[in-house]
Amino acid sequence: MWSRAGTPDVGTIVVEPDGGSPLRIRNEQTEDKTQHEGTVFYDIRFTALAPRSDKPIELIINIEAQNDFHPGYPLLKRAIYYCSRMISSQYGTIFTKSHYEKIQKVYSIWICTEPTKEWAYSITRYRMMEEHLEGQPQASIPSSRTNFKH
Repeated sequence: MWSRAGTPDVGTIVVEPDGGSPLRIRNEQTEDKTQHEGTVFYDIRFTALAPRSDKPIELIINIEAQNDFHPGYPLLKRAIYYCSRMISSQYGTIFTKSHYEKIQKVYSIWICTEPTKEWAYSITRYRMMEEHLEGQPQASIPSSRTNFKH
């Protein structure tokens, strides 16, 4: 839902209407600052709950509007860096020590407003997924299929 001024209403909209638990979208800080890695300024960053049969999954989502399709570095590498920072910034707040199973999924959506002709009117997805290169494993790494499937 959009406000009259054209800014998104973040953190105020009930996602699941008509009963059920009210799932919300929560606005997050758009500035991620570390002592050694510097500061990342996200255009929009929020947390949303995705319903699941046993318990909801919390997702951290970043949306970037990119005007310059060739800024002098590969945009994909910047997107990977942003996702990496959203994962590593969970240490100490979402998980501690070796509890990596608590890491929340992150998504970074890039809207390129002026792409080159070859990329116009296209949607591309990049993702991390398990791929067996040799052998026929009889079991998967615990939680690998659920954590990296999307």
